[in-house]
Amino acid sequence: MRVTPPYLDLVTSTARSLANGKNCPIIFKVRRLVISLVFCFLVILLMACKIFQKDSWDNIMPADDPSTLADASPSIIYPTPLSTLTSSLQNPTRTSSPFQTPQAQIIPSDDTYNVIVGDQNYNAFPGLVKLQNGTLLVVYRKGKFHVTDRGAIVLKKSTDGGSTWSTESSVIDHPTFDLRDPNITLLSDGTLIVNYFKYDISARSTIRNGLNVIHSTDDGETWDKPIEVGTGLFVATSAPILELPDGDLLLAYYGNHEGGRYPSAFVIRSADGGRSWSNKTTIGNGIEDNKPYQEPNLLLLKTGGVLATIRSDGFFPNIHTSISNDLGKTWAQPSSAFRGSGTPSTLLLKSGLIITAYRSKIGRNLGLPALRVSKDDGVSWTPNTEEIIIDRHTGPMMYASLVQISDKSIAAVYGMEDGKTRSEIRFMYLREFSK
Repeated sequence: MRVTPPYLDLVTSTARSLANGKNCPIIFKVRRLVISLVFCFLVILLMACKIFQKDSWDNIMPADDPSTLADASPSIIYPTPLSTLTSSLQNPTRTSSPFQTPQAQIIPSDDTYNVIVGDQNYNAFPGLVKLQNGTLLVVYRKGKFHVTDRGAIVLKKSTDGGSTWSTESSVIDHPTFDLRDPNITLLSDGTLIVNYFKYDISARSTIRNGLNVIHSTDDGETWDKPIEVGTGLFVATSAPILELPDGDLLLAYYGNHEGGRYPSAFVIRSADGGRSWSNKTTIGNGIEDNKPYQEPNLLLLKTGGVLATIRSDGFFPNIHTSISNDLGKTWAQPSSAFRGSGTPSTLLLKSGLIITAYRSKIGRNLGLPALRVSKDDGVSWTPNTEEIIIDRHTGPMMYASLVQISDKSIAAVYGMEDGKTRSEIRFMYLREFSK
């Protein structure tokens, strides 16, 4: 039996009232017409939104039966309280009773993080690395505000698995420009390399050829002079450098073509440890695809391919993915993977799972640090109902970085706003829990 939706009855009755109002003054007829048109527009917009949401939901479902996804996953990620840090590192198989949620097991505990830096400044956009001796290093931007002041890049170290952290030391500062979104990578020869971009505060713009890298050969005690990465564009970067098996380095970044409305995502290559850069390739063309491609991240897959996860903040923010099967020389057309925003930081676990940390854009989780899991090299991701929120205290989240510490233990650092002029860097452990 066909049932007419209530809002269609309202539209029909409104139109009937207009048709019968022949004796009404013209001003009332016009007013009624305008009200009806506005109402119809809102109804159509609501229906379109629901259709779009359904399409987005379908896009993030795996190819097989989604109802079996959780059961098919070999493991689950959930936060581990810092009170168990020492025993967790000594015994990586230790678990606690997880809180049950639909198709997922997580522990959103009140004591799952500690604060690396929590002063009255705006500390955000952290990058994390583990040295060969087990020391953890975190770099981050330190400023007074999110974007309207001159920020510097600083570093802290932990030699006890993240329980305590050293005082801040300077990586690099600039007398004029804001230095933003630092990330850090440990190369196979023991060299540390930090990449970042420069922002012109007075012009409120990124800078042509504004990408830089800086090296350290003594575990971050001292740093060489910065090296400019020549891209020819007004660009930015928010992801760590990726070292390939042949020793080449890939740096993902984004920026606008001349006169372009939307930014595009690119990758540039170095064959000498980051001392020089060339061979720029495009991951996603924002002008051709009529959408913004921002803050791409790179991950080397166990198959030998490279996965790019890309922020795309359109009307409905989504994380896009693209895969390169020739180590970054060519890329597949980016496609929408799941709802989210912020730079999507990814990590390949020893078990073969991929986890990504991003900023949630779903319901009551809006703005909070979130995780999703892929068990098929980034082809599909866990659905909205299995989005894992690791911290609900304040927010929004100002980017995250992930490092695997042991077989089942993952360290996470992330920035969290606590007011418009304050953001702190937090640290927690995540646990990969096998069923």
